[in-house]
Amino acid sequence: MLLTITTTATPATDLGFLLHKHPDRAQSFEQSFGTAHVFYPEASEERCTAALMLEVDPRSLLRSRTSVNTPDFALAQYVNDRPGWLAAHPERGWITRRYLNRRDRYVRTALTRLAEADDRAADEEADDPASEERGPALAEQRAGAVLAVLEAEHATSVIDLGCGSGALLDRLVRDRALERITGVDVSTVSLERAHRRVCQGCHPDGRGRHRPLPGAAGGTREGGRPARPELLVGSVVYRDARFAGHDAAVLMEVVEHLDPSRLPAMEESVFGAAQPRVVVVTTPNAEYNGHYEGLPEGAFRHADHRFEWTRAEFTAWAEGVASRRGYRVRFLPVGPEHPETGAPTQMGVFTR
Repeated sequence: MLLTITTTATPATDLGFLLHKHPDRAQSFEQSFGTAHVFYPEASEERCTAALMLEVDPRSLLRSRTSVNTPDFALAQYVNDRPGWLAAHPERGWITRRYLNRRDRYVRTALTRLAEADDRAADEEADDPASEERGPALAEQRAGAVLAVLEAEHATSVIDLGCGSGALLDRLVRDRALERITGVDVSTVSLERAHRRVCQGCHPDGRGRHRPLPGAAGGTREGGRPARPELLVGSVVYRDARFAGHDAAVLMEVVEHLDPSRLPAMEESVFGAAQPRVVVVTTPNAEYNGHYEGLPEGAFRHADHRFEWTRAEFTAWAEGVASRRGYRVRFLPVGPEHPETGAPTQMGVFTR
C-alpha cells in the first residue's frame, strides 16, 4: 500500500517538520504486520511529497491474527495472500476501474475475466453432486419450511441474503401476502440467473439493481404490490443501508459459505445494522453427513463450505447472537429426522 501527501506551500520542505521525518532521509520501521517505509519522492522549496509505503507480511498477520481477527478490522480478509478476494467483492467493478486508472480496455478485460470466474464457480456449485444433498427433495422441503415461518410470522417484506440464482425468490414472488421482496448476492452471474428466472420484463439499471422495464406488464400486483423482487449486488458481511426496512431476512444455506472469522461481521450487518423483526437461518447438520453414501468421513457437503456445524455448535452460535442482539431464537429440523443424528438441515428462527 502506498500513501502520499504533497504540499506546495512555501517553503514546501517544512512538511518534514510537521511529520518529524527529514526529507533527505529514507526510513524504515518494523511493525507487527510487516515493514513501513517513509521517504520523499520529491523535496524542493516549491513542492514536497512524503510517501508511506507498507510492505504487508501475510505470515506476520497470521501470527498476530488475535489483534486483527475482529469485526473492527474489516479489511483483514483482504490484506493477505488470498488470490480470489476481488472476484467476491461487491465493489469489484469500482475497485478495478480505480486500480486500472479508468483505462477502459483493461477494465473491460479484467471485469470479463472476473465474470468468467464467477460463472465457473456457479457452474461448479450447480454440478457438484453434493450441492443439494443428493436430490431436490431436501431443497424443496427447506424452501417450504422457510415460507411456512414467514407466513407464521406475518412477514410482508422479505430480503433473501445470498439469494443465488433465485430458487427461494421464485417461491416468494408467488406469495401475494408479500408486499416487498429483495434478493442480494455478491455474484453478478447468479443475479443474472435470478433475473431470468423471476424478473421477466426487467432489466439491470447499471447500479446493481434490477427494475421493471418502463411500461412492462406485470410490474405491480393488484393493490399496488410489487410483482417482482429488487435484486441487489451486495455482501452479507458488510453493513448496507439497503438491507434495512424489511420484516424478515433469510439466510438459507449461506453462513457455512463464510469464513468463520467473518461471522461477527455478518452478525453486525444483519442483526446489528439491518435489525429485521425476523431472521431465518438454515445450515447443514454435520451430524447427518454419515447418511450420505460416497461422502467421506469428515468431508463437507459442498467444496465451498468453510465449516458445517453440529446441532450443539449451531445452537451455541445462535443463542450467543440472540443474547447479544436482543433476539429470541427457536430451532426447527428440516428433512427426515434420524433418532440419533437429527435432520439433514437445521433452522434457527430469530424474533424480536
